[in-house]
Amino acid sequence: MGAVFDGSMGDRALAVTEVLRELAPGACVTVHGAPGVGKSSVAREVCARLRAAQRRVVVLELPTRLSRSEQLIHLGAAVGTAVRLDEPAAWFGAVSRSLEAVPTVLCLDGPGTVELSALVHELLDACPRLSVVLCAWHLLGGPREVGVRLEPLSAADSARLLSRLCLSFHSHAPPPELVASLGGLPLAIELVAAQVRALGLRVVMAQAPPARSGQALERSIEAAVACLPAGGAEDLLRLSVFCGAFEGTVAARVLPGAHPLERLALLVERALVHSAGEDGSFHVLDGIRSYALRVAPPELLEDAWRAHCAEFATPTHVRPVTAQGLA
Repeated sequence: MGAVFDGSMGDRALAVTEVLRELAPGACVTVHGAPGVGKSSVAREVCARLRAAQRRVVVLELPTRLSRSEQLIHLGAAVGTAVRLDEPAAWFGAVSRSLEAVPTVLCLDGPGTVELSALVHELLDACPRLSVVLCAWHLLGGPREVGVRLEPLSAADSARLLSRLCLSFHSHAPPPELVASLGGLPLAIELVAAQVRALGLRVVMAQAPPARSGQALERSIEAAVACLPAGGAEDLLRLSVFCGAFEGTVAARVLPGAHPLERLALLVERALVHSAGEDGSFHVLDGIRSYALRVAPPELLEDAWRAHCAEFATPTHVRPVTAQGLA
C-alpha cells in the first residue's frame, strides 16, 4: 500500500524523506494523488536532494499518451542515447545500457506516465542499478512499486499557506470561504495568492466564479487566466507547446509582438508559469498545461509550434502536441 501523508505542510517534507528512503536500486516509488496536490513539487525536491548528493538524475515529462516506440525515443533523448530511427529493435538495449552505466534515478511526470508503467518495469528488470520516481493520479501496479500518497492540505494549513503567500494578509486570516473553495490543493492556493498580490483581495473575491464541487484546481486556473490583461491568456496557451523546462529566449520565439520577456514575467508573477531554477529556465506545470491544451484553438498551437521550429532544429520524430496527443 505504501505511506499516506494526510494533508499537513509538515507531511510534505516527510513525503520527500519517505520517497528518498524507498529509493533503493530496483525500486519504483509512485507519488500519487489528485491533480494540484503537490506531486510534482515533492518529486522536484527529491531530485534536487539527489543531485546535491552527486547522484545521476534523469527527468522526463510525458505530456500525453505515447506508443512504446515513442516512449523509448523520448527516454533515449532524455538519457542522451542516439539511436537510428530505422532500428527500433536497438532502442530498448541502447536505453538500458545508458541507464545501467551509472546508478541512475529516473523521474517521470505527466499524463503519459500511466502508459509507461510496463516499460518502466522492463527497464528495472534489465537495469539493477536503476530506481524510478513516478508521479501519477493513482498507483500503476507492478511487483516493485511502492506508493507515497499525498492528500489535500487541511483547512488550517491551507489558510496558513494562503496567508504566507498573500502579502496582504499580515494582520488577519484569509476569508474562510476563499480557503474552502481551494480544496486544499497547493497549486490552487498558489494561483489565488498570486492574483491577490497583483489585484487585491476585493477584486479576486468579486471575480471568483461560483464554487463547483471537486473542481477547485480548474476553477482556480480559469480565474487566474480571466484576470490576465489583454493578450495574456493567448501567451499562456502558446507556451503550452513546451513540455518541461524552456529558456526565456526560446519562449520569446512563440510569443509574437512586443516585449515577450516582460509578458513571460507577468505569467510568472501570476503563478501560471514557474521559474524552474537557477539556470534561468521556465516551466508550465502539468495541471495548467493540460488546461491550456484543452482550451487552446488548434490553429494557435500549430502557429506557436511553427514559430518555435522556424528558429530551432527539431528531431524529425518530434511532432507538435495537441490536447488529443501527438499530431
